[in-house]
Amino acid sequence: LLLLGAGAMFVCTLAAAVCAYLLETGQATEEWRFSLGLSLLLCVCLYMLSFAFAWGGVPWVYPSEIFPMNVKEKAMSTSVCSQWSANFLVAYIVPQQVQSMRVYGTFAFYACCLLCSGILVFW
Repeated sequence: LLLLGAGAMFVCTLAAAVCAYLLETGQATEEWRFSLGLSLLLCVCLYMLSFAFAWGGVPWVYPSEIFPMNVKEKAMSTSVCSQWSANFLVAYIVPQQVQSMRVYGTFAFYACCLLCSGILVFW
């Protein structure tokens, strides 16, 4: 399930990078701009669907199953704290990435991260 989710998220993010590239660089004709915008929106929505289906529950379910009862509370609190810290870090970094790498570069960067996570899951 994680491998399927990583693959679907990778495809959606890569397609979003291509759509954003065509929109930002002006290579799309005026007739295609609206369709590319809708395609970009669809890619982001499919990414969210893939994430919710495959990876979204992992930080909540996995730690609660692997730790014994005597340390479960501390382990879950540590897990939730690390998840919230990672969410904060991504939310803090993305605007700076968009400013320096543009939108398509940011999508391409996260597509590479998803490819690495898919390889890691497969390995």
